[in-house]
Amino acid sequence: MPWAVTLIVKDCSSSAPLPGALVTDGVGGGYTDNYGQFIAVIDDAYTGYVVQISKANYSARNFTFDRSQVGTVQNTCLSVYVAPPSGGGGGWQISCFIVTAATGSETSEEVTGMRALRDRVAARSALAGRLIEAIYNEYWQFSPAIADQIRDSESARMAVTALVVRPLFAWYQFAGQLALNPSDTAAIDQAEKALRGACPRYLGPAKVAGYLKQLADGQSLPASMPQLVAQLAPRLRQALALPLVRWAILEPLLRTWQGAADHLDMRQQVAAWLGGAPLDTLAMPEPAQLAAELDAVASLLSFDAQARSAVGARLAAAWPAAGTQALAHAGLCEHPA
Repeated sequence: MPWAVTLIVKDCSSSAPLPGALVTDGVGGGYTDNYGQFIAVIDDAYTGYVVQISKANYSARNFTFDRSQVGTVQNTCLSVYVAPPSGGGGGWQISCFIVTAATGSETSEEVTGMRALRDRVAARSALAGRLIEAIYNEYWQFSPAIADQIRDSESARMAVTALVVRPLFAWYQFAGQLALNPSDTAAIDQAEKALRGACPRYLGPAKVAGYLKQLADGQSLPASMPQLVAQLAPRLRQALALPLVRWAILEPLLRTWQGAADHLDMRQQVAAWLGGAPLDTLAMPEPAQLAAELDAVASLLSFDAQARSAVGARLAAAWPAAGTQALAHAGLCEHPA
């Protein structure tokens, strides 16, 4: 039986609906209506389905329909196309809007490093790749507007780089080493040192962590907060309403700054964070791919048994058809008695 998902395509800067955007899998497809809506009807043989969305004068991008979205309304957006500098890259890979705006370059260490890590993780695990795509689907809903706000202000770019980009980049590099190369202790130690150095004492880690905690809890921010935070607060609250963004951006930032303030064990912090990876929000892989997919996920969590168990427990609840035997065989839970 086919399944259907409604997709609304908007302009990333204005949030206005985009009529006439082409949604296609390369063979068939259609256009968004006057309200920017497109209803995708997908054959039951697919648990996930990737399409490209394009419109004249906008940068095209991919979107992944997932069976877990059945009956829901999904949102995405297109950015007005800006031609890259002579010799530069282009296309859908220009996706790290805030990082690019803050660092001032599409080829900065942070931008290229995040893209490389994303590609390595997705190559190791298709499930992880689907989660990354889902995170980007949320990220694109607010990040172009924040990038526009900071792009022309050197002080704003410096602040976002120091408070967000560098700590988040260091967190992901450390997490990537633990997940992808758990036996390379020298590289892990170096990445951990870089993470601890990403939150310098002069910035007041405890104060930054306090602001992040208040944002996370939906509390009113104090009048003494930095002007930049006040200016970005509406967009930040929009972002924090997106559950995958909270897990992928807010939680690592909070753990990083709190870890710097309280001298926490950052390996435990990363393990706890990865143990909360929302893989259970995705549709279960087809039976023929299930065992391999579970093995791939377990391999990314091989450095911490508690993280594997936490992910396994949520997958068991979300995917009862997977069975505890398959999860146990992958090392994501204990073997049933």
